[in-house]
Amino acid sequence: QRPWHTLIVPKIEIDHFADVPEPYYSAIFQAAKKLAPAIKQATSCTRVCTTIIWYEIPHCHYHLIPTMQLSDVIFSQKPQADMEDLKKMQEKILENLI
Repeated sequence: QRPWHTLIVPKIEIDHFADVPEPYYSAIFQAAKKLAPAIKQATSCTRVCTTIIWYEIPHCHYHLIPTMQLSDVIFSQKPQADMEDLKKMQEKILENLI
């Protein structure tokens, strides 16, 4: 996973994305549409890739992954993030929200 990988989690716990009711389902994608440009600008990545995968956590969540290349979305790579770096990136992303 890339540093600054972001999750969008609906306020209700539903195991499968196809079972997430409105308005939660649309809210996930509306949030992603708003966050992705801010993440791209804050990280200077080439693309913000997305995926819905949840074997380890049994509820729907949507991944936003800043990438420079396709291999950046390989989930077997798990770098440890420094909390101070995460806080700084959060601030940069928030500064870039429209």
